[in-house]
Amino acid sequence: MSGTRPGARSAARPVALVTALLALVSGLLVALPARSASAAGTQGGVVSFTFDDGKITQYTNARSILATAGIKGTFYIISDSLTWGSTNMNATQVKAMAADGHEIGNHSKTHPYLTNLSSTQISSEFTQSQAAIAAATGVTPTNCAYPYGSSNATVRSVAAGIFTSCRGVTGGQNTLGQNTYDLRTYYVQTSTTAAQIRAAADLAKANNTWLVLIYHGIGTVGSTDDVSLTTFQSHIDAVKASGVPTRTVAQALGGSTPNPTPSPTPTASVSPTPSVSASASPSATQSVPVTQGAVSFTFDDGRMSQYDYAVPALNANGIKGTFFIIGDALTWGATYMNATQLRTVANGGHDIANHSQNHPYLGSMTSAQIRTEFSQAQTAITSAVGRAPTACAYPYGDYNGTVQAVAAEFFRGCRTTDGGSNAASQNRFALRTLYVHSDTTAAEIRAAADEARATNSWLILTYHAVGVNDSGYDGDDVTSQQFADHIAAVKASGVAIRTVSQMLG
Repeated sequence: MSGTRPGARSAARPVALVTALLALVSGLLVALPARSASAAGTQGGVVSFTFDDGKITQYTNARSILATAGIKGTFYIISDSLTWGSTNMNATQVKAMAADGHEIGNHSKTHPYLTNLSSTQISSEFTQSQAAIAAATGVTPTNCAYPYGSSNATVRSVAAGIFTSCRGVTGGQNTLGQNTYDLRTYYVQTSTTAAQIRAAADLAKANNTWLVLIYHGIGTVGSTDDVSLTTFQSHIDAVKASGVPTRTVAQALGGSTPNPTPSPTPTASVSPTPSVSASASPSATQSVPVTQGAVSFTFDDGRMSQYDYAVPALNANGIKGTFFIIGDALTWGATYMNATQLRTVANGGHDIANHSQNHPYLGSMTSAQIRTEFSQAQTAITSAVGRAPTACAYPYGDYNGTVQAVAAEFFRGCRTTDGGSNAASQNRFALRTLYVHSDTTAAEIRAAADEARATNSWLILTYHAVGVNDSGYDGDDVTSQQFADHIAAVKASGVAIRTVSQMLG
């Protein structure tokens, strides 16, 4: 997806931000002095366009579109990719982007799963990338994006010693209380419509929140993470039509935004769970009942390849998995399991869970709409397998306090796409995961399983297609051999293997 900075981490933000934050806390935001001309076109909210990996199409295509629109973006660069060739920007091109006024951020040196690394290794990933980017552009990044959105308390603590903020891939918008080292985002995909972007921007405006959009390839659609030129332009038009101003991440954090931004004084002791409004979130007592290390194999969307390849492999190894099913997908045809096939999986002892009815971005919906998504899927799945799911996975990992509160009406817990494992204190409606990609090695799985066993934590693995590329995006799919190797790695660790429902009790 997604040397040290000179001097210590900034001890204070600009006075403008501090003033705005204090005013918001005291309910006196309306009494602030008039905003600058650049912010005068809106009543609240801010949007940031961010771009991951330094792909060449961001330079060849997005650059000119942004220039025409008068928008400055934040580009998170993998420093090693500066030498990867024609698919990624080189140092000269990144320097040109910086000269245009775009922000250059840090996306690590080699794009690893940081949660599988030691503090020293994490620091090396960030600091080596800082040095390479500074040498290329003359600018030292002040913000980062975690590769794959994978972070935990250790990763965030290291990041806090280097950066002002870091962005994951957790769905949602950022409010005053949001941890700046766990910034929420809207993960844009090929199918993301202008109407969806407009709805998210309108929500930012209405709620005085900060919407951070994530893009990858622009103009050349080689995966579901890429958008066409027409789609990208329509997204820009949608944001502009909403009247919400656009800012780089650094600008949003630096006080030039007209809206509440994340807390200006995060400490190096970073909470492993996102901050959620107590009035909207499930009870804090609903934590994870982890008493020993455990691993869960989970599968999203109900893809046919899971039936054809994953289930037989699990059965052969005496493992039960958890399958998060899109209710509507039971009628989508040959690439997805139908009701009869899903019943076979359930009768084999596997855990069947809820992945919504239509796979929408739940964070942009009302409570009633979220409730309909979950309840309709519950009905469809119960009709197919004869029992109601007790767990869910948020589509795209997109959730907020409202989504969690509605989920608590139906389930014992729900899984996100937030990176990391789950300790006993983890909110069961914000379960973390290791999101498996096509380049996830057996060694990485073994290291994560060993850590779960050593720390008595719960590791949830998230898979999509197994054995074939039926998702249309190789990055989310694994081969049959990879899957077999991952199973062998977990079994070799000696850690217990449980379904999500078993873990939630």
